Amino acid sequence: MALQVRHPLPEHLQDQAEVENLPGIRAWGDALSESLEQSAIESIKQEMAANHGKLEPEANFLALSGGGGVGAFGAGICAAGPRRATGPASSW
Repeated sequence: MALQVRHPLPEHLQDQAEVENLPGIRAWGDALSESLEQSAIESIKQEMAANHGKLEPEANFLALSGGGGVGAFGAGICAAGPRRATGPASSW
């Protein structure tokens, strides 16, 4: 069985690529992302509202790689995570 030929996005277009129906969801770790910043602010507001104006002393974050040109590594984590969350309380 032959492997399917894939045509990854040309490098010069990476900063312009968007996920359909999810504008601003992509972010680079070495650049400011206004959408990520706004999402963090909204998350903090929601946490404070749920905890009588207080924030927990510790925060845990999960960052997933898209998997590059060989596939969507994070898709399986996102699909299984809510059903199998066994660690600290999460916001799944």
